[in-house]
Amino acid sequence: MNFDFAVGGFVGSVHSQTQETLLVPNYAFNRLTVTGLPNEIARFVGECIRIRDDQPNELPSLDLDALVPMPSQILATCGRGDAAMRKTASAAAGLPDWFYWRAVNWGTKWNTCAFFGGVISETIYDCQFDTAWSCLEPALSTLAARYPRLRGTVIAHDASNDWSLIAVFREGRYLSAIGGYDQRFGFFVDAGHALDAVGVASAKALISIVDDPELFGATLSSHSPASSVSTSDTLWNRRELAIEQFGRFFGSDLPRRLAFERTVFDLCDIADDQPVKTAADAARYSGQTEADVRFLTACDRTRTPVDRKLMTILAMSVRSDGMYDHDDATSEEHHRLIEEEILDSFLVNELSDWASAATCRSGVTLDSQCEETLQASFLSYADGLRNDILDHLRASTDCASLFSLTVNP
Repeated sequence: MNFDFAVGGFVGSVHSQTQETLLVPNYAFNRLTVTGLPNEIARFVGECIRIRDDQPNELPSLDLDALVPMPSQILATCGRGDAAMRKTASAAAGLPDWFYWRAVNWGTKWNTCAFFGGVISETIYDCQFDTAWSCLEPALSTLAARYPRLRGTVIAHDASNDWSLIAVFREGRYLSAIGGYDQRFGFFVDAGHALDAVGVASAKALISIVDDPELFGATLSSHSPASSVSTSDTLWNRRELAIEQFGRFFGSDLPRRLAFERTVFDLCDIADDQPVKTAADAARYSGQTEADVRFLTACDRTRTPVDRKLMTILAMSVRSDGMYDHDDATSEEHHRLIEEEILDSFLVNELSDWASAATCRSGVTLDSQCEETLQASFLSYADGLRNDILDHLRASTDCASLFSLTVNP
């Protein structure tokens, strides 16, 4: 018998009692950040972050069975006993088996894995973990209702299935918005891997959006503990506010790098849909810093799909280097991304066509005698472009600082 369901960004069809033969799932990457009074944080951690019964030798992790315990009748469908026993158990539980029960009540077929978490302060707990296929929204809605004195955020994504999620909860209410995979927001999930300066600043930035009165004003009168909103709703757009707040918390020149990264993504998205002929056109479309738009459109830096892919990689690399103070580090990391996403993804003739056009640009020299020399030349070109980006950002940051000193003596 088949059972269809849609939970947390994953739509699927389950054949009862054949789950064990299903393919290994894609994993969703999740980050949960909660805040509240110290005693409430301690209660949540004590009850839900624990050593699981099925993994007695592992470290404590977020246990979904602590949030939404699996009924004993459903446990009887986990491959134990004969077919008649499983049929009787599933009838008593009102659901066909453990897989379907977890999809409905947890939002994922397995418990959490790859868990990392810790207390940032007495009033903030932050953790990152993976789940099979989708975000555990039903379990998170239960968390919100069970701990009404806690406030928090959830962010999750799966690049391969092209979705991102942002959720907030407060006073027992849970709101979520799902849209396409957002590369710029993705680093917020990854930052949960460590409670370093980046992890702490990003956690505080996420918490800052929970108290937005626009998010919960209409919902608090609802009797439902969980509500969902579309990608065009206010909550989905709060991603940008979280990114901006993160830049302010972190300090240094990171806000400038984040703004540049946003301009790159905006401009490249526009150029993928329609040609951008002038810097004025691009500035009008993107609504971003005019100086950044001039830089990106000069020298055909975003002319072709290859150029735009390279620029997005370098913009993310420069932002990441600013977060971790790696500007003087080797180029190994962004070379790896370029090799994976450009050199190994574009056809040789596509790269050759790009090289033929690029050599007409001022100051660009490429060796396209063979595939190996072309790839080496491309990496060298990428290094030069990265240095140009850093020079551009330093110059614009210095100008902004000089202007500030002039108007505020």
